[in-house]
Amino acid sequence: MKSDGLLTLLNQDDDKTALQVRDLAGHWISAIPIPGSFICNIGDMLKILSNGVFESTLHRVINNSPRYRVCIAFFCEV
Repeated sequence: MKSDGLLTLLNQDDDKTALQVRDLAGHWISAIPIPGSFICNIGDMLKILSNGVFESTLHRVINNSPRYRVCIAFFCEV
């Protein structure tokens, strides 16, 4: 999934790893939660506004935990 917006800030559960990002080689890497931190995901609109300097990150969510996963996202749009 790619983000069409400008910027997304995401707060994850501290004890569950579900978010993955794809690197330039095409490998999926888990975004390990760091307590007290936020994930910042740039969207396609920032690529347009930066004239291609910043590229949006392909990402996915896979929750293998038997417990519910809670995340809170803040979407910043233009």
